[in-house]
Amino acid sequence: MNILDLPLELFQAILAKSIVVRSWERETFAEQIIETIFAFKLLDAFFSDSQILAKAQGGVPPFAAAYLESRVLNEPESGKPVLVGLRHIAKILCTDNESQAPDQGEIDDCVSFLCSVAATNRTLDHYWDDDPLQRRLHYFFLDNFEEEDFAQELFVAAIVTNNTQILRNLPSSTWRTRPPSDMFGECDDIVGEFANENTMVELIKDLDNHGNSDWRYWIHPAAAADRVEIVKFLFNYTLWDFDDQDWTQNGSKYILGALGTPKRETAEYIMERRDSLFPTKLDIDDHFIMGDILRLCAEKGWFEVAKYLLEKGATFKRKHNTDNYGPLIRACRVGSLDLVKLLLRASPSRLGALGTAAKCNHKDIMRYLLESEQSIEYEFCRAVIGGNMGTIRLLLDHGVDLTSTPPNATHPLVSAIRLENEELFLLLLEHGACLDESYQGTTVIEECIAIAKRDGLESWLEIFTDACLNIDAGS
Repeated sequence: MNILDLPLELFQAILAKSIVVRSWERETFAEQIIETIFAFKLLDAFFSDSQILAKAQGGVPPFAAAYLESRVLNEPESGKPVLVGLRHIAKILCTDNESQAPDQGEIDDCVSFLCSVAATNRTLDHYWDDDPLQRRLHYFFLDNFEEEDFAQELFVAAIVTNNTQILRNLPSSTWRTRPPSDMFGECDDIVGEFANENTMVELIKDLDNHGNSDWRYWIHPAAAADRVEIVKFLFNYTLWDFDDQDWTQNGSKYILGALGTPKRETAEYIMERRDSLFPTKLDIDDHFIMGDILRLCAEKGWFEVAKYLLEKGATFKRKHNTDNYGPLIRACRVGSLDLVKLLLRASPSRLGALGTAAKCNHKDIMRYLLESEQSIEYEFCRAVIGGNMGTIRLLLDHGVDLTSTPPNATHPLVSAIRLENEELFLLLLEHGACLDESYQGTTVIEECIAIAKRDGLESWLEIFTDACLNIDAGS
């Protein structure tokens, strides 16, 4: 039995079991499971009155199974966890050997996984009226559905499976005016990620017949999916001479946005085409765009493209400073030591890098950062502000100097009392933190006592008194 030749009855049994597990109150979950079965059933039902059926050999083409096979069976083990998980449970549920039939525990695990997948999907409430859930279930099992409600799902699934026959039988150009598919995603993204050249030709013909050149925007998802041949096909299929004011002003920046790709070869080709289409020097906004893509490369671990972007002048600054997580922090999260080394050579600041590596338990990066010659005192002050005891102990063991605080940094003892963390406060004292150190026009102890009095921290005042400190100093 083919892994994906699951009978609809089995999905219905999973639905029934899932409802028992998650209770009838989980209406959103139940609706999404129903909706998924609904659409896949429709995909095959599309052929029932079609001329394609007469040409098909062996009965109705298993269209839904073909879509699932493209998305699930071909997903690499390191790919999207949901698709890999679906493949795993499909193997469990579809065993041919009765002696290896799944036990109740495995079935429950499968149901639990399906529940978790459905619970995180986008809600589909707009497909339903206000009838009770039980009536909705009855409505589904009686197959009373409107086919036009799922025209977009059908269109997107046809793209994924590169079924040009279906595309030719759909009403011309209607897909462009429809919203994104709730189950399968944005049409342009799906085209760039899955469509082959023949499918793209069919779609481009339809767009061009209606004076629309939106097919050029498929380059972003195609590049991100590492489909260099498709990127080249799109650039070479027709002339990129668009009589479009927005394209004249922003086309260069859009092409640069396609540099978010895993392979340097693809990035170099995209830059060559950008230079030929827009023979002007890169401006400051272009460097900002490449800086944003550098963040993406750091997050994905794309070393070669990150190196290429730095060679082209990508900046670490952002035009709109919407977050504080620069490329170096993102690389420390991912755990790519080579990428961290690359970014450190170009980064104006390593602030937060060590703490991020420690939090993510990337010991090779932590060791490299600690063994470098740069000061770690700022990093220590930052770790204390966040109360990250793991990083704090690591830096203390490494011999961080607590006798003086870096300029413009909050003193660690002051941060400890603001956190009301007695253990941390005493640990800092044990490792040489100085209470008499000058701090913001006063001393550290005076600042600590002032904070304790202001915030009503009586237990801290007792600690200071027991230590024979003058608590009137902070008055």
